[in-house]
Amino acid sequence: MLQLRAVHERDWPMIAILASNELQEGDHRGLEHHWVENRRSFNGVRKQAVAEADGSIVGYCSVERSSDEASNTYRVFLVADWNHANSDVQEELFTRAEVMLRELGATQAWMRELTGDRALLGFIEQRGFAASAPPYTVAGREMVNLTKQYHARASASA
Repeated sequence: MLQLRAVHERDWPMIAILASNELQEGDHRGLEHHWVENRRSFNGVRKQAVAEADGSIVGYCSVERSSDEASNTYRVFLVADWNHANSDVQEELFTRAEVMLRELGATQAWMRELTGDRALLGFIEQRGFAASAPPYTVAGREMVNLTKQYHARASASA
């Protein structure tokens, strides 16, 4: 049975494997350690969760905003095996990320992904994210930024 729960320190080695070339479609070699350390040491507004099935971590999601970003703009991270057989995990992670975005009052969310991660890109594009700029290179890898607009919640006094 799949459950979403808070992230514990002991989860990071498995999250690192999920973010690695072992399970991802794009060329993530050399980026995994940097990515995990940035997630672990992030200092800003963040909500995160892991998906667990039968005692194993099968996915990770996070919504983050650093101090230099607009107050209602958040970066989204979704990490899972993106093959078709894992669609229940993918859907649960995305749904949780969107709940977190609503809780934080987000008006815009963005993701930066490798262009080689075609399954992930297709998944998030089907859910309203769209490329917001042409691809560019980071650490020798072609990346693309994708954004999605959200409506701010009406205040209780409105």
